[in-house]
Amino acid sequence: MIDGVNGLSAIIFIIINLFILFHSLESDYLEFNKALLIFLFIFFLFNIRSSLFFGESGIYLVTFLTSLLLIFSYKKNFISFEQIILLLLIPGLDMIRVTLTRLKNKIKISTPDKSHLHHLIIKKYNDVFTLFIFLILIFPLNLISYYFPDYSLYLIFITVFTYIYTYIIFKN
Repeated sequence: MIDGVNGLSAIIFIIINLFILFHSLESDYLEFNKALLIFLFIFFLFNIRSSLFFGESGIYLVTFLTSLLLIFSYKKNFISFEQIILLLLIPGLDMIRVTLTRLKNKIKISTPDKSHLHHLIIKKYNDVFTLFIFLILIFPLNLISYYFPDYSLYLIFITVFTYIYTYIIFKN
């Protein structure tokens, strides 16, 4: 549900996989994570220029591989449950908000529309600014969580309020 802007899904996957890398520097799957990150960076460079796209199969594959890395990192106690929630929170909140809005309006859940946060930002600004906003929404609080893992639960609440505030700003 984050494919409305070139580079957005790639940038979100890069952030998630970077934090997996930071958290699990001494893991058995480190090389696999590095290879996935290299692929995502190269893909991002082509995708931002509208030269290459994930498609459904590509996004499913990258999501599956990233999910496996998150599960392995959690099982090895490299990353906490709260830190995983924090990594996935912004796209998750947007998905939940859009789904609930569609249910409320009696619209089929799988119907595409332009009500996602990235669409609302693009209405006022451009693609690059939209990517920057998502980078600001996801990266800094996860960086704080990396250095201060005991504050992850508080950072989740801050992220929820930040998402709501950002949505209200760009909704109008």
